[in-house]
Amino acid sequence: MQDTPAPGQWPATFALPLPDYSRYEGTPGFPSEMPVSSILRAALELLDEDLELKWEDAARPGRRPDLTQLFFMGVTGEAFAFLWFPREREHPPLDPTLYWPDPAAPYQRALAAAGFTCEVLVRPGLAGGAAPGQPFDAQTLKDRVRSCLADQWLPAIIAGIPEPGSFLLVSGYDEDGDVLTGWRGLGGGPVSRDPAAMVRTRNWTEAAQLVVLLTGRQERPTEQAVIREAIEQGLRLMRMRETGPYHAGPATFEAWAEALLSDDPPDVSVPPNPPPQSVAGRRRWLICPGTWDLEERAYYAVRFLRRAAELFPGATDELDAAGTCMAAAGDLMVQVERAMGGAKGPNPEEGFPSADDPEARRQAADLILQARDKQQEAADHLEAALRLME
Repeated sequence: MQDTPAPGQWPATFALPLPDYSRYEGTPGFPSEMPVSSILRAALELLDEDLELKWEDAARPGRRPDLTQLFFMGVTGEAFAFLWFPREREHPPLDPTLYWPDPAAPYQRALAAAGFTCEVLVRPGLAGGAAPGQPFDAQTLKDRVRSCLADQWLPAIIAGIPEPGSFLLVSGYDEDGDVLTGWRGLGGGPVSRDPAAMVRTRNWTEAAQLVVLLTGRQERPTEQAVIREAIEQGLRLMRMRETGPYHAGPATFEAWAEALLSDDPPDVSVPPNPPPQSVAGRRRWLICPGTWDLEERAYYAVRFLRRAAELFPGATDELDAAGTCMAAAGDLMVQVERAMGGAKGPNPEEGFPSADDPEARRQAADLILQARDKQQEAADHLEAALRLME
């Protein structure tokens, strides 16, 4: 083990020790594409931290969700938010979670629930960003990250590097902090555990948008308190209609359905994919990844609410009803894909042969609005449940 440096006297190069990742391998898990939950889960795995969750799940054999991922999906709000459709044909450069009303809150809430203290620095210009007089300069960022790693022996999470829409789980640095090392996370895939997949990035202080510094450990709050707060936050996210450059919640479904019916649909493709060059290509991007995005969120929401019902028996009926509505919204996304003729592979432009059929698009748009209604029905049940969870 490396000697711990005196505070402020950091070595030129530092790396956290890697755990034995073998205990995290084996059982095929359910998809874990959501960026905040995935990067937080990877941070705990880097620390070899076991939350010792004893949740039961009725997923089919071999497809049980990772319980830490499930925990963070609920606590961050990613299981309940539906935020991917830009307003006014914009192409926001950053991950949608950075445009939440308070982008620091998911990390603060989730890490506290996991037994960690943290500080979150947000670039001026984003919601909750540094106020005038609060530093967010290159030297401050380098010093704070080096201290997090070398003084606390804890990782950092940075949004906006190595690419604008990605995240970096920082496990070390070189060249006195000019270069960071760690694992890249991006919406659309889990964070790799392979040491060969580690990345190095420089000029990071200019690109960093949000910096999460783990600062220590604390006693974990009760599971009941964590889940109740998560459901309160989930309800707010489900009711929200707009945030930053994005539609949100019910407005996402409405803009999505309208675009699907349009003769000139917007381009909602995401980097690193090249923009589609035809109306047909833009229509296919409107179907996927939007459908699987909601399917995944619904999958985790249902299981998070199942655990809530176990902990709050007085609210079981309302929580179960909310879960049933969320499951129905996810199932409607499968029907949307079928109405469009089905996917043919990971590239949306290679599938959905019915995407140019006006009647099929009308059917899909109606299914999307039905999913909106199911989500809002779920929100009504969550609101009722909260009144019974005192």
